[in-house]
Amino acid sequence: MTESYTTGPGGLPGNDDLGATSAWYVWAALGMYPATPGADTLAVHGPQFPSVLIQRPGGDITVNSAGRGGYVQALTVDGVATSHSYLRYPDIGGGATLSYTMGAAPSATWGTGVSDAPPSFRTGGTPVPEPELGTDLAEGRPVAASASCAAAESGDRAVDGSLRNNSKWCSKAAGAALRVDLGSPQTVSSFVLEHAGLGGERTGWNTGAFEIQTSTDGAHWATAASVTGSRSSRTYSAVSPRAARYVRVVVSAPVNTADAAPTTRIYELEVYGG
Repeated sequence: MTESYTTGPGGLPGNDDLGATSAWYVWAALGMYPATPGADTLAVHGPQFPSVLIQRPGGDITVNSAGRGGYVQALTVDGVATSHSYLRYPDIGGGATLSYTMGAAPSATWGTGVSDAPPSFRTGGTPVPEPELGTDLAEGRPVAASASCAAAESGDRAVDGSLRNNSKWCSKAAGAALRVDLGSPQTVSSFVLEHAGLGGERTGWNTGAFEIQTSTDGAHWATAASVTGSRSSRTYSAVSPRAARYVRVVVSAPVNTADAAPTTRIYELEVYGG
């Protein structure tokens, strides 16, 4: 932190266009780090400040540090001592107070036990294979969509099979809808929506709530999937196989944060049979 981050021309190491290395700095300063992406485990190593307050809707996290030096001597979570050199999300997800005691030399007891190391998620387990979805039935098919934000963000961009060059459908319409014509009745069983974060935009712009509907005639619609409270950059919805020529996405919450403009951003709508 002291050698790589400076105010000089080389003060930001690596590619910081998307904030990756700046995010590393923030995590390091907080005294914890998500060492395994996608897992609910945070490796801990002691904060850079005597007190930190992280304000979160689900509960605030307070990080306190006593003592001088760069080595953890002891850690308590809500007053309960732990020798683990990691935390699990349930430990802090609802709010917590972390209290560190720091020292100038490595501790002979804290974090030294076999069970104190962060878990290995491959040890003793078999990886779950990603389902083979097959051919995307929606790719390249005709679409009808609510008014787009710009000519280059029309509905057909959501079925072009690409995330590159900001290829998405964008709409400011309330209750924005995107309909794809599969050409003839098909058996469909799953749907994938790729949202703003997957295209390199803010994850707060990921679609918060939407319905996926199917129809054989374009006039009568049935709800296949209903998603609410989503923060994901990619949503996968598996349903009972059904016949459909048309698939429609109707968006009720274009974003998942209160501070974002209500603009729908769908990078890809994928439809799979089976």
